[in-house]
Amino acid sequence: MTAIVRTAEAPANRPDLLRRTVTGTPAEVSTTIERVRSRGYLVAEEMPVQVHGDRHRVRVTVTLSPVPIRPVVPTRPSLGRRAVKPLAITGGALVVLAGIGYGLYYLMQQAIRAASAGAPAALGFLVVVALVLFALGRRKATGCSGFHCGGCGGH
Repeated sequence: MTAIVRTAEAPANRPDLLRRTVTGTPAEVSTTIERVRSRGYLVAEEMPVQVHGDRHRVRVTVTLSPVPIRPVVPTRPSLGRRAVKPLAITGGALVVLAGIGYGLYYLMQQAIRAASAGAPAALGFLVVVALVLFALGRRKATGCSGFHCGGCGGH
């Protein structure tokens, strides 16, 4: 459990400031100090000191202002920082698409070179296969597309 204890001496040059000692586990002390800092009351803090006889507890002396030093304004990342993630995603996607486009271009170029280099029979075979697939696709397009309608009698 965190304990915040009043410290007797106040800073000599600033009698309006308060000094407190925060004692607890490192996580508790850190959380307490961060809450005071986020609300604008923290002026200074000393280095943590281990409590004698208990290795799991630390003590930190903090100097606080009785009124907030600065108004608490939630901070938002700047526009440049907010744009990093979308730019990185867009850039990565463009690189992948460019790589795929170049690969397809290279593959098509190699196929054209192979076809023109001495494989006219293979090219003729590919043309026949393409025509057959085109004819099958056109025939199927006039009929039912797989989701049987009421009038097709597919069931």
